[in-house]
Amino acid sequence: MINQLKSENGYSIYELLVVLVILTGAVVFLTAGSSGLQKGMEKRVFNQECEDVYYLILESQNQAMMDNAPRKLSFLSSGVYLVFTKDRIVHSQLIKTDHINFSGNFFGAQSLTLYAAGTVSKGGKIIMTNRKYSDLTREITIQVANGRIYINE
Repeated sequence: MINQLKSENGYSIYELLVVLVILTGAVVFLTAGSSGLQKGMEKRVFNQECEDVYYLILESQNQAMMDNAPRKLSFLSSGVYLVFTKDRIVHSQLIKTDHINFSGNFFGAQSLTLYAAGTVSKGGKIIMTNRKYSDLTREITIQVANGRIYINE
């Protein structure tokens, strides 16, 4: 009977404690690391959306020059509102943004007009802030004299 007790398979209390400590450490590591990982993913998506807005402005400027008709952009809380006339038909489109809050010189009622000559209605900045992490920001600068538009890196 004594031999039977010694030959039973099982785990000692020490082995169970070691496994418990390892699992607890893994859970803490994954939980703490996930917020940093989440912010990194959010930063990539935010930067891509900022680039999309930047290229929308440049494309609108190019289209204004090619069509010889101005384009008007309004930066709203829900996205960018584009209005233009082509072939005597007024076109409008809301390009939604999921990760950007806009502020600056062209927010809300202050729209940006891109003229056929490549110039702009006024100079200033479009400030884009991440909706989730307010420390993530990008700026688009618009120069009035030459119509140059660029985004900070």
